[in-house]
Amino acid sequence: MLDGEYVGYTKQSESGTDSGITSYHDVRIQIASSTGSKTYFGFLAKAGVTDVEIQTALVGKTINGVKADTVFVTMREVAVGA
Repeated sequence: MLDGEYVGYTKQSESGTDSGITSYHDVRIQIASSTGSKTYFGFLAKAGVTDVEIQTALVGKTINGVKADTVFVTMREVAVGA
């Protein structure tokens, strides 16, 4: 439904654990170009990542055909098990 390239990931092994994770960030992104185009997406980020770090990483990138001239980041912390 969306233009662009996508990557699929498959499970490689059973090793590792997420039992030490107590919280994470639910992140919502709005990207706008100087031409007025916009795109939206969301993801989960580890606790400790800041909105400024995410914004800095995305500015100048092209996502879903929209150059990220302006990036709006909305985050909320979610406690595991809440």
